[in-house]
Amino acid sequence: MVDLPPTPEVERDLYAKYQAGDAKAGEQLLLRHGGLWVTIADRYARVSSQPEKSIGEYRAMAWVWAAETLLTFDPEKGKFSSHAATTIRGRFLSMFRKAQKEMSRKESVYFHVQLFWGTREPIQPDTIAEAKDTYDQLCRLVQELPPKQREVIQRRWLRGSEPSLNEVSNDIGVSIAALSLRERAAIKTLRARFTQLEETCLTSQK
Repeated sequence: MVDLPPTPEVERDLYAKYQAGDAKAGEQLLLRHGGLWVTIADRYARVSSQPEKSIGEYRAMAWVWAAETLLTFDPEKGKFSSHAATTIRGRFLSMFRKAQKEMSRKESVYFHVQLFWGTREPIQPDTIAEAKDTYDQLCRLVQELPPKQREVIQRRWLRGSEPSLNEVSNDIGVSIAALSLRERAAIKTLRARFTQLEETCLTSQK
């Protein structure tokens, strides 16, 4: 039976014991949140531009990074699981951005579309041209978004650097929460419009 995530009280108690030198308590804290580390790892493995890496390797990296956060966690600033999850996601994104810089322009375009749409398929050379068309179509649809939604999508996804919400927030003076809501609304709209275009295309071919 898999242990359920600890309550905030149990989490604080386990971490206090870990800080006092009880390594087993730290191990238990990590194991109790193991499902979260695996979920995050699997999500990034599915959109990875490095198909040579297995899901097992992504999970192993997530566990290592989670363990490292035991040394940096401050219980006064929130939950351990939130702190570790944020760190793991940040490490994966940094890894992806580094890999992206090493890719050719066309491969970079495909990775861009792949990360945005959350496709499960790894990069294949014969699909790069198709992805470029998808990317161009995506850019056109972005122009139809409301100005505030269009701005966050353009800054976050269509300029090559892929800054974090925190970086965009600092640049334009809008809260991270507001930017996140705009981004989610924009992505929902874009996916709906893209689906409509695909259905229209299929209907015209019949």
